[in-house]
Amino acid sequence: MKAKLDFVEAQLQRLIEGSLARLFPSQQVHASLTANLIQAIRQNAQPDKNGVPSVPNLYTIFMHPSQIAASEVRKELAGHLSQTVYEALQSADLAPSHPIHITFAADPDLKTGETRIAAQAGAATSGETQTIQTNGKAARGHPLLSKAFLILHTKHIFPLDKPIITIGRQPGNDLTIEEPQISRLHAQIRLIEDRFFIFDLGSTGGTFVNEQRIKQQSLYPGDVISLAGTTLIFGQDEVDNQDITRPMTRK
Repeated sequence: MKAKLDFVEAQLQRLIEGSLARLFPSQQVHASLTANLIQAIRQNAQPDKNGVPSVPNLYTIFMHPSQIAASEVRKELAGHLSQTVYEALQSADLAPSHPIHITFAADPDLKTGETRIAAQAGAATSGETQTIQTNGKAARGHPLLSKAFLILHTKHIFPLDKPIITIGRQPGNDLTIEEPQISRLHAQIRLIEDRFFIFDLGSTGGTFVNEQRIKQQSLYPGDVISLAGTTLIFGQDEVDNQDITRPMTRK
């Protein structure tokens, strides 16, 4: 496993410094991005039930706000980088079963040139997150985007009308909650293959669903989300041909 990941690191260095040089002109960004990508892959790589190494396919790259490009450029960056990561993993026989998706987000606590990466494994998503096989138009027209919502402080309704919703304390998040215990970039909700999932973005106070701390979790109507003590309730209206009830678990 270590030898394969060492090979992936060498491939990422070559690809990022080559084909992506025009998109990431700063050598400082090259070094930080490569190092943090391989660290995220190493830390989250797990053997599956057959003992075959499994690596994450969902990545959020945090950069200083001054280095976050406009929307269309960001899509190009994410698309190229998704392809680069996939090619590096494929060359070492570590390509994940689901498509690679990459999202960029701003973090003012980072210095210029620094990056931070959160990685998870999951099924395909879309929207501004870029993948080597995505259909953004289909996602933006998904019927669930007009059916799901969050209830904040038991009275404020926030519609989940985008395939990716970021939640945190800093302005610029899709849902800004000005509570000191909430991290600047705390959590993210994604529409993934007809289901909403919540991801913790390395927050200090943690993300909880029904009192259980999670890194990632599928959401069902009535789920109680706690972001470092701030409560939100996930709701979703019924959609034809979709079961939105939580499956029963054996005790």
